[in-house]
Amino acid sequence: MEPNNDETKHPLTNKNRPSAEEADPMDTDQMLSLTNRNFPSGRAFEPPPDRENSHGFRPQYFFFYGSLIDARQLRKILQLQKTPVLQCASIVGWDIMLWGQYPALIFKADTVTYGMAYEVQKEEHVEYLMRYETDAYRVNGCEIKLADGREVGGKTFVWNAGKELLKEGSFDLKDWQMEQLEK
Repeated sequence: MEPNNDETKHPLTNKNRPSAEEADPMDTDQMLSLTNRNFPSGRAFEPPPDRENSHGFRPQYFFFYGSLIDARQLRKILQLQKTPVLQCASIVGWDIMLWGQYPALIFKADTVTYGMAYEVQKEEHVEYLMRYETDAYRVNGCEIKLADGREVGGKTFVWNAGKELLKEGSFDLKDWQMEQLEK
């Protein structure tokens, strides 16, 4: 048995739909967007002042494989008060080559690269990292496998220039740290 209601007998079509002038003004008021409505205080919503990420930034993991696996270096670059806690991690599909003494990730299927992961808490910290890495690197999404077995979506810095500028080799953190002491 078919339902017996006005919609089945007279469906709303463009022919029998009321024009904008004929429509109930109350319906028009109800359709206003939130941006046109008045808030109780007379102004738009403002996030609490103690909320760090008021522009929608969400903490995100970054995978590091060069000088930033040194927690002291990361603290310096991010201008943190305390030394950050890094987690052992790995990514698949990327290999390390060298640009001078600096490591650079290039795509290489099925290759596992080991490094450290850190959950960046502020958008400005991402900006600091990008400045530190320069235009020679670009941010790229990746799946990070943490030492505890969890896999998290994250980002890393990959080589952003010609492969001809790279050479085979590996990054040695201890050598890099010794060079920093000599400066």
